[in-house]
Amino acid sequence: MTTGKTFDAEGVVKAWAQSLGITGKGKPVAAGIHLGRPRSPQAGAIAGLSVGSSTVDSEGLGHRAGITFEVKAVGGQAGARKQALEGATAIAVECRELTGAPVPVEYDGMTVWIRYCENVQGPLFAGDVGGEITYRVSTVFVLSDVP
Repeated sequence: MTTGKTFDAEGVVKAWAQSLGITGKGKPVAAGIHLGRPRSPQAGAIAGLSVGSSTVDSEGLGHRAGITFEVKAVGGQAGARKQALEGATAIAVECRELTGAPVPVEYDGMTVWIRYCENVQGPLFAGDVGGEITYRVSTVFVLSDVP
């Protein structure tokens, strides 16, 4: 159940993703995970995330938020593809591990619980988007303000 409190699903998912240990120098998403569409750095992959749609789920368990991660890299074709794919794969693996044991995330002065992800799609090659090799991972996060 949810208490009906409103929270920023995009911000909660970003806080969760940044806590996974997959960002930073030498990690799959070296330049971090950001809201919106960040530009690629000179080296390493960067991820942007955005929410496509958000609803309260029909069973009253919480908020359902369609989230898309876009992982990008620039540089030589082979190197950029490898970096972006490794970053997107790391994100997809973590999303697939959210299978029902609620995960608490501290965000904006409150605890929000990620209950699970469903319908994880990707990583899927999205092509060269504005000079940046891009892979996408899309999923639906189910979140609640109570465990």
